[in-house]
Amino acid sequence: MRIKTYCLVIAIAAVGLVEAADSNLNVKEVLEKIFPSESVESVKPVPMGDFFEVKLSGEFVYVSKDGRYLFQGELLDLVKKTNLTQTARAQTRKEEFQKLDENLLISFGRKNINDRGDIYVYTDIDCGYCRKFHLEVPALNDAGVTVHYLAYPRAGLKSDSYDKAVNVWCAANKKKALTKAKTGGEIVTHKCVNPVADHFALGQSMKLAGTPAVYSSDGTYLGAYAPAEQLIAAISSLEKD
Repeated sequence: MRIKTYCLVIAIAAVGLVEAADSNLNVKEVLEKIFPSESVESVKPVPMGDFFEVKLSGEFVYVSKDGRYLFQGELLDLVKKTNLTQTARAQTRKEEFQKLDENLLISFGRKNINDRGDIYVYTDIDCGYCRKFHLEVPALNDAGVTVHYLAYPRAGLKSDSYDKAVNVWCAANKKKALTKAKTGGEIVTHKCVNPVADHFALGQSMKLAGTPAVYSSDGTYLGAYAPAEQLIAAISSLEKD
């Protein structure tokens, strides 16, 4: 949803629909009338007076219970020192990751009996920092972290990067093919039913800005490229929380 904040406020005022009456359902109905081309995906109360958290076409906004006021931005709890908007985004990502068929991911499993959890990484075959990240995977595995790769050809679904991703995901040995592709090797052309387009769409819904994009299994964004020791430290920090 690419709408400026002032446009949202003007649109709401112009329609004059202010009869939401403290109801999740009614707030949803009001927003659907105001933004018929947008998808109202969820409406939830937040601990901030008379407002609801609304997921509107993949973005989180906040709407007053009477349906009159809406604002975009980060909602912070200054007492608990938490970002409630980031928490909501992470929960959405977690739910999406849990839906994934692991057979459609390329996973490099942990080699350590001390399970440190899983991370999900959007990758582009032609991305230099994605290739650099791949060199860190053995160290992550040795530390007990499993790396699950999703395809994200940044140039889109009509690009050489997309074709390379399809070739990798359709290879008989996907892990070997991915490693070869990331070291500049040629991959045999393959065609099959593959998840590349679905992974790309999921990444877009998560508002990816680039690759690699690294997430913990609870949906927390861990950043882009970082050495293994930094990622392991970040994961350890989450475990303490």
